[in-house]
Amino acid sequence: MHMKIKNIFFSAVILAIVYLMVSCLAHGPKYTRSEKVMTLQQGMTKKQVDSVLGLSPYYIKKIDMDSSRTYVYKYRVTDRRTLPFLLRDTNGFEFRGRFLNLEATYDITGKLIALETTRTDSEIRERKLNINSLITLMTVTAPAVLVYLGIKQTQ
Repeated sequence: MHMKIKNIFFSAVILAIVYLMVSCLAHGPKYTRSEKVMTLQQGMTKKQVDSVLGLSPYYIKKIDMDSSRTYVYKYRVTDRRTLPFLLRDTNGFEFRGRFLNLEATYDITGKLIALETTRTDSEIRERKLNINSLITLMTVTAPAVLVYLGIKQTQ
């Protein structure tokens, strides 16, 4: 009986730890930085573009069997933050801004012929710790810990 309670206790503790770790995750697309996008040049191959950007395309937008293919990459611009009354050309501090789509079009030979930036609905979604769930978890876990400790002391 003692071993069974010990297993239940450790299972509850592991479940609580996993829940806390998973509840604070952020989800977003793989992306590159605008500084890397600025180094791209016409005539590069898709393999070269993938290498410069450090990632593969996010999806294929268009395939014209006779003339071209358009792939979409995600990138993120660098914005700045400052107080409105201090807003000048270059003051403030940098932070990662919004996501944009980079549409790269390749000709039939696989050479880069055009780049275009479009808006995207991509964003970082953060799952923050839900205090109500944490309270519920603790009201279940805390009594289990107390029962375990009480049984252990009586033996």
